Amino acid sequence: MYYLEDYAKQWASLSVFIHHPLHKESTVDKTCFWEYVSDHLLWSSERRRSTFLPVVVSYLDDILLTLLYAIRRRRHFDIFVGADCLNALCGLILRAFGLVDQVVFYTIDLAPKRFANRTLNLMYAALDAICLRLSNCVWSVSEPMVLARRCQGLQDAKNILVPTGIKSQQPRTKDEIDSNAVVMIGALAPAKGVELLAKAFPEVIKKVPHAHLVIVGSGRMLDLIKSIPRVEYLGILTGPKLSDLLPRMRIGLALYQPAPSSDLDLTRFAEPGKVRDYLASGLPVILTRATHMAGVIEKRQAGLVIDYRVEDLVNAIVRLLMDDELYWRMRQNTLALSREFEPTATYGRALGLLVAGTKYCALK
Repeated sequence: MYYLEDYAKQWASLSVFIHHPLHKESTVDKTCFWEYVSDHLLWSSERRRSTFLPVVVSYLDDILLTLLYAIRRRRHFDIFVGADCLNALCGLILRAFGLVDQVVFYTIDLAPKRFANRTLNLMYAALDAICLRLSNCVWSVSEPMVLARRCQGLQDAKNILVPTGIKSQQPRTKDEIDSNAVVMIGALAPAKGVELLAKAFPEVIKKVPHAHLVIVGSGRMLDLIKSIPRVEYLGILTGPKLSDLLPRMRIGLALYQPAPSSDLDLTRFAEPGKVRDYLASGLPVILTRATHMAGVIEKRQAGLVIDYRVEDLVNAIVRLLMDDELYWRMRQNTLALSREFEPTATYGRALGLLVAGTKYCALK
């Protein structure tokens, strides 16, 4: 969502961003509000989250905070973009009170069963269906997600493909790149391949002694990460700090663990943000087959796609560290691919058509 925010600052006369913490493997424990006029910060506020609140109460608290913001600030908005059904529901409520004109339901991830708990899953499915029916349009980040929404009965005129926008970084010279640096960003959770990496990287060092690992993020598996030899832990980096770091790395890792049940798999339809960040920075990606982006990376030769196995990960890292000809060819491919997802080509087109009232189909 970072590049949507960045684009909105230039596109709208007034833009507001509300960030709620994720309630699972969260790296942020507060809700933040920002109001911008172009790039000028007009107003900001934050509210720290209690880590002891039950999940359902936390979700309700998020909804309340968003509604209270709109009421207290007395703002009227032409477009409300809600990233998931809870946030989109806020937009629908505000539209009913005349504070919002159009609501976009932005689907970042999708799973037939969002929660293992049956009651929570029924609530989620009901809210999702309400947002599908009542939102002015539904943005989905991938073609598989658009097709899934079509199967759920969403009419094509509202079913819009809007991939996550990225802004390509200035290519770095060979001397500016750490030729031994392998980076992984994101939540440090079992589903993100932390255990796989902890087993594989010591084997990589045996074959490439100068290899070292850079970790950006946070989560409950931090202690395991810190036990890996030759690891540099940088904590949480976002925005310009992350954009400065990534182009100086050699390889990016996106090691999604296959879900035990396809019904609970959030990555199957998703378009992982970390993969986009790597591409924008020119990093060839080592990616597991748990997401549809694996097919894109493989087809465009922008990295190596592997099964979720220690041996496969070791071989892929060693190959990209040792084979300079392959590496530089893939680095050029990643930059070419990233230019297809510039914000103007993704968010600009979608917002422009929304304002113009144009109806169009995402896929034929």
